[in-house]
Amino acid sequence: MTERQDKIIKTLIQEYIKTAEPVGSESLTENYNLPFSSATVRAELAWLEEAGYLTQPHTSAGRIPTDKGYRYFVDETIKNDYLTKNELNRLKSELLNLQTQHNRLARGTAKLLAGLSQNLAVAGLIDRDDFHEAGLPELIKEPEFADAECLLDVSKILEVLEDNFDDMVSKLNKTPRIYIGEENPFADVKHLSMILAACDLPSGERGLLAIIGPTRMRYEHNIHLLNAVADIIESEGRRE
Repeated sequence: MTERQDKIIKTLIQEYIKTAEPVGSESLTENYNLPFSSATVRAELAWLEEAGYLTQPHTSAGRIPTDKGYRYFVDETIKNDYLTKNELNRLKSELLNLQTQHNRLARGTAKLLAGLSQNLAVAGLIDRDDFHEAGLPELIKEPEFADAECLLDVSKILEVLEDNFDDMVSKLNKTPRIYIGEENPFADVKHLSMILAACDLPSGERGLLAIIGPTRMRYEHNIHLLNAVADIIESEGRRE
């Protein structure tokens, strides 16, 4: 992919993540001051579509990312994002508080992740068979979930996570694994993406962390969010 194509696809995906609306060449050139002509942007969008990074819904002249497009975006941008000081301070404060209330740790962590990601979040402790999810009411307000098939995907993935909880945790570490749409090896949930990580608690138990959302989720933010939660939990454990 050329530098110009890279710039255009990343800009288009950022716009689509914000708006949930197909993105056309006019929107890109008018809203982002790209240093390319409209004709050049149109030609590059056509190439990106032909290469499988974008697709064009029948009802719109704009384009949206495919799983391949999102995968490229995630692999190329993950290192560029970070959490704000306020987000990190909130995480540290609330996680430290939750660690003093061990019976509420999984439930509280799920709520915290859901609030900061604005997606569905799952947290659980393998030794206690303690599994909690939070954020579903907010998730289904997203425009994708007007489609009943998207709602069914949410039900599928929650069932798979709960049924395979122990096995998943045993294969994970704190480095997040990202499954975009049809990449998901656990269930046929083409409308959703899932980010999973495990962490070691101060008690010696292992936990599961997950963020689940539409393929349009804020990947880089959510990846760094899971990284930060795992780091805080593990670093506090080492201090004790």
